[in-house]
Amino acid sequence: MEEVGIAACTLHAPDGIKITIPNSMIWGGVIQNYTGNPVRKLFNLEVGISYSDDIGKAISIINDILKKDKRVLKDPEPQVVVKSLGDNSVIIAIRPAVKTSDYGDVYFDTIRAIKEEFDRKGITIPFPQRDVWIKEMKKRSD
Repeated sequence: MEEVGIAACTLHAPDGIKITIPNSMIWGGVIQNYTGNPVRKLFNLEVGISYSDDIGKAISIINDILKKDKRVLKDPEPQVVVKSLGDNSVIIAIRPAVKTSDYGDVYFDTIRAIKEEFDRKGITIPFPQRDVWIKEMKKRSD
C-alpha cells in the first residue's frame, strides 16, 4: 500500500503498475493479501504428462526436484498429486510451501526444472492434438 486517501487507496502491483482503487470498492469487499503471511503454498503449479507415461515416475521426479530446492519448506510437506484426467494429459498438481519472499523464484525455477528433468527422463508433456479421419468417398458414375 502506498497511500490511503479519503476517496481512494493507491498501491503498486508486483509488476510495477500503479493501481488506484476507490474506497467505495474496498469497504465491504474481499481483499487478498499475497504477502501478509511469511509462508505461502504454490497452489497454481500444474503439469500434464502423457497418458502413456508412468505417473509414479513423474511424481518421483517432481518430489526429487522439490527436495533438492532448499527454498522449499519441509513442513508442511509438499504435495504432488494427480489432480485430474484431462483431454490430452494426466494433470499433476504440485503444492510446495515456500517463504513468501521466495514464491516467484521457486515457481519459475520449478517449472523449468520439471521440463528439463522430464526431457532427460523420457516423460512427455503433451500438447493439445486431434485425430482426423478422412473417409474416402467413391465417385458416382451417372
